[in-house]
Amino acid sequence: MSIALSFVLHPSRKLQILAITFSIVLLLVGVFTACTIALPFYLRLVLASTFALSALGSCWYVKAVLNRRWYISIDGQGEFYCHLIASQEKFPVSDAPLSSDACRLSASTVLWSKILFLRLQRLKDDNMINLVILSDAVSGAEFRRLSIACRWVVAQVKRK
Repeated sequence: MSIALSFVLHPSRKLQILAITFSIVLLLVGVFTACTIALPFYLRLVLASTFALSALGSCWYVKAVLNRRWYISIDGQGEFYCHLIASQEKFPVSDAPLSSDACRLSASTVLWSKILFLRLQRLKDDNMINLVILSDAVSGAEFRRLSIACRWVVAQVKRK
């Protein structure tokens, strides 16, 4: 069976909205907590600023990490190739699978029906690439093919 496929993984709007909502809730909890707890003023200020910095860090995460586009290719033997697409590139270059890092699917990968948590281990330096793929990051047909391909790779790894 050949499972070879390639696609561009776009940023997930659902995941971005969820992270921004988390940031807003975190900020509101910090303000509410700082206003209602009977603490000295400086401790309430420290508490509120800690929550505010956490919310800003979450917003930075949305901008810097969740806004990335990846070109992912899976060859016929189930080996993954990942290439981070620069923000100015419209489409990946034609030799992207050759210039990208070969990866293998880690055992801690989680595959659900509408979301895939891929942990890919790069073969050249053992670094991990963590990808959260929601169903809106690719087209419906691509998501289904990717899900089937990942399940096939996991089944092949378990056989060995």
